[in-house]
Amino acid sequence: MTGTLVGKFIDDHYDCKIRNVKNCKDCKKKCEWALDSYLADFRGTLDDESPTAQAIDNQEPVKRLVELARKECHHEFVALLDMEMPILVER
Repeated sequence: MTGTLVGKFIDDHYDCKIRNVKNCKDCKKKCEWALDSYLADFRGTLDDESPTAQAIDNQEPVKRLVELARKECHHEFVALLDMEMPILVER
């Protein structure tokens, strides 16, 4: 998984996170790239019948992915999206 990649992004943009900057274009672009990379890696671990996998394939909003992943007990995935990627919750 790319949890370390996301962690590095968070470290690199710690100042924006501390200041609660939600409209930093550089942060948003890098966060989107990290999220897409993480989703691709995570998707590879799921069966095609998984509702979470289908939602990833359909590029559903992050809130929906979290909802489905929580129901399927993908706790690490949910924690990452809930805590480390708040800038994209509206995506």
